Amino acid sequence: MNQRQRFVFAFFITLLPMITRGVDTAWANPARFQAGPTDPVELADWLNLLIEETMAQNQVPGVVFVLVRDGEVLYSEGYGLADIESGRAIDPENDVWRVMSISKPVTALAIMRLAEQGSLDLHADVNDYLQSIQLDESKGVVTADNLLTHTAGLDYDLDDIGDETRSAADMLPLAGFLQQNPPAQVRAPGQIPIYSNAAFDVLGLIVQDISGQPFEAYIDEHILSPLDMTSSSFSQPSPVADRLVTSYEFDGENHQPAPPPFFHNPPSRSLTSSAPDIANLLIALLNGGKLGGAQILQPESVRTMLGTRFSASPDTTGFGYGFDQQPIAQSKMVWKDGGGNGVLSRIVLYPEENLGYFIAQNLDDDFDLIWQVTNAFDDRYFPKAEQSADSVAISTDEIAAITGIYRVPYYGRATIAKAVRLGWDPYPQVQATDDGRLQVIYNPDAEPIRLQPVGPMHYRDEENGSDYVFVTDDDGRVTHYAVGTYAAEKVPWYDVDSRHRLVLFGFMLIFLIGALAWPVSALLRRWQGRPGVSDGRARRALILLTIVSALNLIFLVVLFTYLSFVDYDFTVSLPLHLAALLAIPFITGLLALVLAVVSIQLWRRHLFSSAVRLLFSIFSVVALLFIPWLNFWNLLGWRW
Repeated sequence: MNQRQRFVFAFFITLLPMITRGVDTAWANPARFQAGPTDPVELADWLNLLIEETMAQNQVPGVVFVLVRDGEVLYSEGYGLADIESGRAIDPENDVWRVMSISKPVTALAIMRLAEQGSLDLHADVNDYLQSIQLDESKGVVTADNLLTHTAGLDYDLDDIGDETRSAADMLPLAGFLQQNPPAQVRAPGQIPIYSNAAFDVLGLIVQDISGQPFEAYIDEHILSPLDMTSSSFSQPSPVADRLVTSYEFDGENHQPAPPPFFHNPPSRSLTSSAPDIANLLIALLNGGKLGGAQILQPESVRTMLGTRFSASPDTTGFGYGFDQQPIAQSKMVWKDGGGNGVLSRIVLYPEENLGYFIAQNLDDDFDLIWQVTNAFDDRYFPKAEQSADSVAISTDEIAAITGIYRVPYYGRATIAKAVRLGWDPYPQVQATDDGRLQVIYNPDAEPIRLQPVGPMHYRDEENGSDYVFVTDDDGRVTHYAVGTYAAEKVPWYDVDSRHRLVLFGFMLIFLIGALAWPVSALLRRWQGRPGVSDGRARRALILLTIVSALNLIFLVVLFTYLSFVDYDFTVSLPLHLAALLAIPFITGLLALVLAVVSIQLWRRHLFSSAVRLLFSIFSVVALLFIPWLNFWNLLGWRW
């Protein structure tokens, strides 16, 4: 699995430390500093050691960290190497980083500016503003508010094929890319959040269509230049590409530079920036949209961005506009991650303390280092207060409605990427305990999280106080649960991925038998000196059955062996040999129809014994059932 696929999977994993967080006591000061750091020496004493030790453990070449407070940079430091081959050290003042999804809050700033000026209604149909495309609204009308909070019902697209290129000359314009790759709406808006790059790409197109300026030019003129972010740009390649930190992949022994990406969809992830520039952005956000004499947004618009714009319950946190939220003891924490292509980054804001920081690293370690810093920082300066809540009674009906298998919604539904689910285990699970309570298990090796009921369909982690809200549909059925911005959908028994995997293995076994039955039988007959099948029609029927079974078996074995064991990267394009492989289901689908007709003819003409005809009919039915199974997994055709 390459870096891109690790990041897709890690999108779920990176949220778990916030849900199930614990901090090594080595980094927690027993005195518990309050309200954030004020002394850079005290901050450096523990932070430098933590970062350097974790870098060594995780083979991370370089890290940058900058912290702002009360409108100034309180601390800035670089660690390790920006480029291994040349030995160039991290320069916290001049290095430029690909910050990936930290692009999204900047795009949100542009949208808020248009709304502030009256050019855009955040709660109106976005198709009223889009000129280059019309967004799919088959499940419901989409607003900018939906797009900003990942609740437009658009399909998950982080594992889409062909959204990058290796050459700037091959990049598509934003409108052209969205025309060729129209985002599919797979849910009604305003329900369960599904993380979406396309949502912010559409927002970028709205900026472009309303303003009449290219997206990159608008951002530069109205956001980056006023904030003196002179090293930052959405343009590709970066105007200061010679200062870019080298991103790496690590294979367990060696570091290899990650191929530099060029994105067809800049608004969601093409921003490159430096630590001082991001510091300016954080200061402006903490200061009501103002940096020095520049006012990019009014304070009320900034509060709207950083406030709770979507949550599963009115009294829990969720999404802001372009930001995630997480409550801690003394202050509200607002944050955004960026990751992929060998780099990870995070911005964190504590608006009530006028405090924020930026951290980035040039190796993907599944956010382990960044979470170590985030958790240690919170535990030291914003320790979790003991939360007490009166436990409420929980009915057996509610327990029965909630318990079951859940699934993170971060998978494609409209493309062949849906097939990645076939490798997923049936987690998380919500189970009833012997004492009549509930617990959540995120993987087989994880300790259960015990939940305390605090209200109807509202529970709280007994250890760290995270709120679990179970959401129901109009019929009272539980559809999903939410913990802040994290959500998991309840899975009906027939859609559990491990059961689909059993069906897959069943098809493979039957096709293996079908591919070998006649050849092996013919060899045995020859070895025993018995005559083979003499009737030409019967022989052709057996040949057809063997071909269909063998082709289907080859398709399944090659496809899932490739996906399981080959270091693949679909971000630029689907490999030609895999595109060719996807032709097999078309061929076998047509042959399965012929096979069904042949099966009927065998019965009419009494060819073979009844037992053989019955087996032939069973194989024919299985070959026909294989067609809707392939269609369910988007493997029938070139759907990417």
